[in-house]
Amino acid sequence: MSSDSQSSAVVDAAATAPPQEQGPLQVQVVHWPLRDQPKRSICLILVITLTVVLTGMVSNSFSMGLLICSMLLIASWRYWIPVHYEIGPYGIRQTVWKHVRRVSWQQIGRIEFRQHGIRFFPDRDPAQLANLRGLYVYHPEKEETLKKVVTFYLDATQSAGSASQPTMHQQAG
Repeated sequence: MSSDSQSSAVVDAAATAPPQEQGPLQVQVVHWPLRDQPKRSICLILVITLTVVLTGMVSNSFSMGLLICSMLLIASWRYWIPVHYEIGPYGIRQTVWKHVRRVSWQQIGRIEFRQHGIRFFPDRDPAQLANLRGLYVYHPEKEETLKKVVTFYLDATQSAGSASQPTMHQQAG
């Protein structure tokens, strides 16, 4: 049994069992578009390749093509590098290579349940640039499990005496 299927079985059991029987719930999600969305990834690779070739031909410069290639690869880094998320009793932990970003449940001001994941915002009020500060956990196969675990911990944070409950929004899908 692979580690993905083992963790999926544990997550499903944890999400359906009562909290008293299971203990703290925790979900681990890996988002890697190169693996998870092969059609979109192939299109991106083709667009980058076409852009690099056309830039090199139009400018008559191999180095200009390399410069454009490196800029496009850097700009699309989220496709090439897997992002790991752990959602548990202390909040959300996002790991990209060795860089770890932690967001506690108290730091979350607003949540939007979207079609393929959950968007967490630090501010309660929606602002035009709020998406730049938010954290999006994408995982279409486990969206119901994610929703249960997040709701469980937000309710636990509220009952533990947190000052305010984050606002929750359901996106029309």
